Formats: sequence, structure tokens, C-alpha cells
Amino acid sequence: MPTQSNARIAALNERISLAKDMADFVVPGAVSRGDKLKVVAHEFQPGRKELTLVVKGGDGTVRPTLEGRNSAPIVKLITPLCTINAAFGVSPARFGKYFDPDSTQKPNAALYVGPAGDVDKWNAAMAAIDGQLVEAFATALKKDGTCIPKDTATNSAIAKKAKALGKKEFVEWVEDELAGHGSPHCAHLGKRMGDRSDKTAPFNFRKNLFPTADTMTDTPYDALIGPPERLEAVRRQVGGPCRYAPVPIYVEGKMVLPEEYETVAAQLQNSTAYLELGAKLFTIVQNKVLALKLFVLKVVVFALGEGTNRNDAVVDVFDGAPAAARGSGEADEADILDVVASTALDAVEAADNAGDGEGGGAAKRARTE
Repeated sequence: MPTQSNARIAALNERISLAKDMADFVVPGAVSRGDKLKVVAHEFQPGRKELTLVVKGGDGTVRPTLEGRNSAPIVKLITPLCTINAAFGVSPARFGKYFDPDSTQKPNAALYVGPAGDVDKWNAAMAAIDGQLVEAFATALKKDGTCIPKDTATNSAIAKKAKALGKKEFVEWVEDELAGHGSPHCAHLGKRMGDRSDKTAPFNFRKNLFPTADTMTDTPYDALIGPPERLEAVRRQVGGPCRYAPVPIYVEGKMVLPEEYETVAAQLQNSTAYLELGAKLFTIVQNKVLALKLFVLKVVVFALGEGTNRNDAVVDVFDGAPAAARGSGEADEADILDVVASTALDAVEAADNAGDGEGGGAAKRARTE
């Protein structure tokens, strides 16, 4: 894989930052725009507050809007360029080979991403979904508790710690709670905890490989898992109607289709890419669980790892930008590649309705969202 200079990575992150109208929160450039992730208490049902993740813009606006909703929204984020340190469950063949049908864990893909380019600058940007997010969570917990009815034990512990500890120490306590098991929990921060001096510690982002469906649904990616009996074993473990939805991977601005998917997925490790993520704060009243999850919506590859015939592939985050703009690093927002699907749930529908620009439509692109 060609070595990418820090200057090149920085220039691409600057271009990604211009995609601010394509997502709720774009990590590159968030600080300069004054955007922050906040955890707020909101009444989706009259008389009952629920902690919710939102973006508070530098202009004071809150997005996504909470008005007219009956549950917490999904916040869409775009990361800066990252190095994919490890990818588990992304290669269908490896997933099929090592899948344990007796496991109690639902089939998930896991991507571990670390710094690309200047390590300090990368960590400073990613603090928006790391330390700053922990602070936002701590502020909400101190003010409103978990907002879960009869969650007495957790709320009592929060109140006791908030009273006994200073602000910094309370945030550190919340950080430990979020990284552990139980509630409240913040899954993607697990690998970032402990030795904070390790600035290369990865974030862990996941994707549900078998989302529920109205009926058991076949996809063009099924055969990549292995013999039909392996797919049937997975479906039995899932325990209900579902469909295989591998991590959507984009190379050269196009989604990788089944005929190339296995080759590309197997080379994700050590690749340079940015991630489109969905984030949502889940409240499960029955089990008294409060969990903030950041999950993978797509991976956009800048340069693939070695060992593949596409190792020199480069995704330019501009689409048809004039030569002068490419040389100067400047371009209008209209030149930015549409790197973000319309919404987390509408991406497939949009592809079905509009096709992929080459007459492929749903049959060619298949469903991976």
C-alpha cells in the first residue's frame, strides 16, 4: 500500500469536513464549527423523560430535531480518515468458517480503527466521540440520572458519586462505568479505557450482520459465507426472519458488489478509510439498561491494504472537481462526493428507487445497509 503522508491525510480530512450538510455530525471540522454531541433529557412520551443523543450546533440549533418523534433518533456521524487495525466478521468466508452456532452472541462485524496521519491531531478530532462524549454523558447523568423508572440502584450510585467527587473525578468514574458491563454503557469506548497514555488505542465499532426482516430473505452475498448449511446454522442461531447484510464497503466511490466483496473485505486490515456511523442512545426500561451505541453504516476506503489487485485504489472525496480545485485543495461543496447515504434506514430504498447511476438498481447493488 502506498505510504500516505500526514499532509495528504490532513488535506483529505479537510475535504471530508466540508460534508457537513450530509450528516448530523462530521468529526473533522466539528471543533471549528462549534458542533458538539450532547446528551439531553427529552419527553417523547408525556410525563416520561428519556436520555437522548443529539448534536448542538455552533449556531445553537439541535439536530436531528426531536419534535414529533416518539423515540430517540439515530445521529449520523462521519469520522476522519482512520487506519483499520483489525476487521472481524467482515470477510464472509472467514465469518462462515469460524461462526459458532452455539454462541449466545448475535452475529456482528467488528472494526477496530486507530490513527491515520498525525496521531495527536487524529486523537484531538476523535475526542468528540471519546472524552468529550464521556463528559456530555456525565453531565446528563449528574443532572437527570438514567431517567429509567425504578432504576434506584444506579441512580443512587450516580447521586452519591456526584456529591462526593469533584467534576474531573466524577467524569473519570462515569468513564469507567461506561467502559464496563451493565448500565450505563458505551460500547465503542471499551478499548480506549485504561492506559490513556496509549494514543494509538483503537476504537471498536460494530455492525449487526443479520438484521431482522419480515420474512427470511436471501441476498446475493449469502453464497460468500460458505455452503448453504452454514447460512442455515446462522439463521437458526439468530432465531427469526432475517437477512445477511455485510458491512457496506465503498472503493473508488462505488459500493463493492458480491463478485469482489470477499477479496476487498479480506484486505481491510491496514487500510486507510473513513467510517459513516450511526449513533443512538438506547433505553430499555424492562431490563433497566441505558446504552449508547455507535454502529457502522458504511466504510469508504482511501487506500486498501496490500495483497490485493486493488491495493493502489484511491477514493477521492471529490466527484468531478475541476483540475484547478484538485491542485489547490479548494472546491465548492457541490463537488464533494456524496459519501453519506440519505439516512441510515433510507439508503437501501434510495438505491432501489434511483438505481446506482449505471442502470443497476436494487438487483445489482444488493442490500448491505
